[in-house]
Amino acid sequence: MKKYAFSEEIDLILEDEGGVIYNKLTEQFFGLDYVGNFICSALQQGKDIDTIIEAISKKYNVEKEIVSNDIIDFINLMKSKNLIMETESYESC
Repeated sequence: MKKYAFSEEIDLILEDEGGVIYNKLTEQFFGLDYVGNFICSALQQGKDIDTIIEAISKKYNVEKEIVSNDIIDFINLMKSKNLIMETESYESC
């Protein structure tokens, strides 16, 4: 299971229906829809990717494989823009 944290130069502005990621170094804003907001909020709370996938799959009644692919794409996009970094990676016993 992997965990991610937001880089120090990142500010999150999370509202009920969406939010914004602000990079203080590049002065760029990234808009979030409700699901992006949910993912960022969960990451901020220290939840791992598998837990987030499970929660979204249940909440929206969508197959885990579909949710997993979308979340991994979102995570990779945020990593490519240096918004988040992997903080912990471990295997379940």
